[in-house]
Amino acid sequence: MNLLPRQYRSIAYYPVMLAFLLIISGCQQSPKAIGTNEGGKVADGNIALPCKFGEDKTATNSSTNKSKIILTLDGSASMVGYAKDGNSRYVQTLKLLDRVSLAAPGGVEYARIDSGRNSIDRTEFQKSFGTGFYTGQSSKLADAFPDLKTAKGEQLIAVVTDLQPDDGDVNAVSKRMLEDYLKKDGYAVAIWGVRSEFDGKVYPPNNAPSYDFAGKASNGRPFYILLVGRYEAIAEFAKTIRSADESSLLKDRSHLTIFTADRTIASPSYLTASQDNLPKGISAPDSLSQDRFLMENGEQPIQFLEVDENSNPDKQSLKYTLKYQANPDTAIPTQLEPKYKVRKYNEEKDKPAFADSSNKSLVDISSSLVDDKLAVEMKFNPEKIDRGLYYITADLTARSIQAPAVWKEWDDGGKKDGSKTQGLNDFLSSLSINTTSVMKEKSPVVARLCYGIQRN
Repeated sequence: MNLLPRQYRSIAYYPVMLAFLLIISGCQQSPKAIGTNEGGKVADGNIALPCKFGEDKTATNSSTNKSKIILTLDGSASMVGYAKDGNSRYVQTLKLLDRVSLAAPGGVEYARIDSGRNSIDRTEFQKSFGTGFYTGQSSKLADAFPDLKTAKGEQLIAVVTDLQPDDGDVNAVSKRMLEDYLKKDGYAVAIWGVRSEFDGKVYPPNNAPSYDFAGKASNGRPFYILLVGRYEAIAEFAKTIRSADESSLLKDRSHLTIFTADRTIASPSYLTASQDNLPKGISAPDSLSQDRFLMENGEQPIQFLEVDENSNPDKQSLKYTLKYQANPDTAIPTQLEPKYKVRKYNEEKDKPAFADSSNKSLVDISSSLVDDKLAVEMKFNPEKIDRGLYYITADLTARSIQAPAVWKEWDDGGKKDGSKTQGLNDFLSSLSINTTSVMKEKSPVVARLCYGIQRN
């Protein structure tokens, strides 16, 4: 049979078209999982693997702080020794606090505390630069912190005191701070200790016998600036004080610690994974795939681990050292607790997804915090990992906090040592306990660890 040219072209067209359709069909993208920020979106048909928080959970904007400064002075007789020298670090610090407070965007008010709390004007405040101001026969320190419900607008209360209330009950001061400030979102309390020249009598709490003490700045008697208010206000106030401290009054022989339940962390830390020193039978590829399904990190800090099917069944571990990103001057958490979220790819053709896994024992993470370093060890047991793809996030949450050890050197240990403060350790311990009690509800995230794991 003779075929016309057009018929030849028609017959040749079909195999070419069939091959083209097969190529198109093969090039259609399969769904894949892609790393995103928390709450991030991916293209339709793909699966999001949330890792980094969408925005800094603890970010603050101190430039908008307009808290009114309530500058409160302990007017009891136990403060006279600080003011006998009109140029002591104590007097100079009062003048520094006054200058900074006068320039505060929210304004300043002055108050005095002895047998109670009383508002004073600036003229009366300036009398504190001499000994005549300190005539009070008692120091009801807890009354320096009024209930927030009575406050008009945002306030930052700064109380200058020797931290020696007459009843000796520094826990009552800490409790007032807890109930009225620490329990409120975004609030903090701080203690700023400063050593100063002192020449006078020391009046211990609980009506114990007074004794004479004289000391220079190097071995002088500490006084304290107690700060309560929003964390942003305290941090900004401390920053401004340091910037305005041209005489370096507070550069040395002083110490500041801020106690806060939810502003300890400047930003969470994430994995900076290394492919070095991997356990036998474990590899760290750039992505994972199974039956044409692909997991990609999407430039998120996700570490992919591939476990060989013949991997040693003993527990394997990976160790990391991360930078602890704390807010300045905040007390460091002493206990971090991991909270796990484990999901497994379900492999359903019609509706692929990562579903919550009941197997919560795939990994076990422990950590320790020293200064600005966070040591993390991740252990996993290949024997308990079934074949498949997993996505695991572990949030290391702060569960307790304590004052830095340096403060122990400022406590007199029950001895008559005028260069130290009686009951300081009790006060700081109470602050730590109270802050910890609040942290158990708020649990700030110190670090988030994200893993994609494939078991062949």
